[in-house]
Amino acid sequence: MDSFRDTKALKYLRPSQVGPMAAGLSAFGASELPAVEEPSTIWIPDDKLGYKLANVVERSDAGVVVKAKNKENVFEEMDIPSDETQEVNPSAFELCEDMASLTHLNEASVLHNLRQRFLLDLIHTFSGLFCVTINPWRWLPIYTDQVVQLYTGAQEHTPPHVFAIAQTAYSGILKGGGDQSILITGESGAGKTENTKKIIQYFTVVAGGGMSRMCKSATFNSALSSSSLEEQIAEMNPLLESFGNAKTTQNDNSSRFGKFIRIKFGSDGIVVGTEIESYLLEKSRVVSQNVSERSFHIFYQLLSEGFPASLKQALNLRMPASSYRFINRGGPDSDQVDSINDAVDAQHTDRALNTLGFSPDEKLYLYQMVAACLLMGQLKFTERTGFDQTFIDGTAEANDVCALIGLKTNRFVDGLTEPTMKVGDQLIRKSQNLEKTLFSVSAVAKSVYERTFKWIVTKCNSSLRAKGAGKQSLAGRLAHFLT
Repeated sequence: MDSFRDTKALKYLRPSQVGPMAAGLSAFGASELPAVEEPSTIWIPDDKLGYKLANVVERSDAGVVVKAKNKENVFEEMDIPSDETQEVNPSAFELCEDMASLTHLNEASVLHNLRQRFLLDLIHTFSGLFCVTINPWRWLPIYTDQVVQLYTGAQEHTPPHVFAIAQTAYSGILKGGGDQSILITGESGAGKTENTKKIIQYFTVVAGGGMSRMCKSATFNSALSSSSLEEQIAEMNPLLESFGNAKTTQNDNSSRFGKFIRIKFGSDGIVVGTEIESYLLEKSRVVSQNVSERSFHIFYQLLSEGFPASLKQALNLRMPASSYRFINRGGPDSDQVDSINDAVDAQHTDRALNTLGFSPDEKLYLYQMVAACLLMGQLKFTERTGFDQTFIDGTAEANDVCALIGLKTNRFVDGLTEPTMKVGDQLIRKSQNLEKTLFSVSAVAKSVYERTFKWIVTKCNSSLRAKGAGKQSLAGRLAHFLT
């Protein structure tokens, strides 16, 4: 750490080495506390902050008499039950990098330490084997090539960082510790997707034979340019994000599925393959979204200028995204997001498919299935009054769908309006009302999209599978679980 000279990054890692650290508890109003004899402070509950500091006036078995500001911002004495108070750590633990070392490891101290560090843009904090990361909602210069070198091979005395977690797992494999696991969890918008990408990118550089190239590059991401396997691993996440992520009210790039990633390392410590398992895809988002939310990114990418007009014409996509019923449920202009450039992302998605070995025919098939899901939402039906019978209202939209999925229009429509049922040994056709028919359309679209997504995962695994795994001994596997 002493030889680390990237002062721009160091400001966000360990600021004490570039200048004086903020000290004291002023963020919680400690500097405004009234003076008392033999001053002593304690944490008490607060509706806004969770906990706030108060001066202890008197302690008893029943509780604590404290002096603190009330809701009118005036100091007053309060009686607080002992079980509602929490002890304050000595000032030496201010901005503590590992909260497991706190003298008083309580909820108030943990929240205070995380808050104080976050106010200084220190978004990573250790807690024993865990690393707590708070999303800053902006890019920080802490993922550069120099920062990667700082953590490569390091075991102790490095600042808290997601790279430290990755390096610990990698070192465990190299030292004969067997298979390792990393769990990334948090609420929507916490940064799970971004941290997943950083960990995978770290391994593709450090364990992908790319360190020498990285040292010559300008940025961390630019190192991923030579090895075919490295490129494929790097492109896997953006591809799955296009088909499995969506804008929600909390996050513009929220993962709507869980994934379990296995990274395999050879006996020389080099990455030799990767496998991914997906589960619980939010397929309901294909046909419906909450207000101000979007469906999966790929729908809007396919309709953007990122794909040629000739492709959209071949896919029977002739309208803007706002005109398709299945993906405009979020309200007017919900398809437009300031932080997302669908045209640029569309080109990246197409490039990722090429990198991962999808043939032109497979790519076309993939786009056809996505377009078919969109067009199913345009089907129109009418219901015969007084009867549970539904009829297609024009066949133009149905013809467009069937041209993409390879079905005859009449059989497709009959399957939606008069599904076949097996009763005993006989097959009968049962007509159904408009509500049930529309439900069937949504169910088919969701099923088609889910199966398409699973096929993408299977194809990625085929491309990323360890080559010659039967002949090559494995040092270990890293299981990377994102939920």
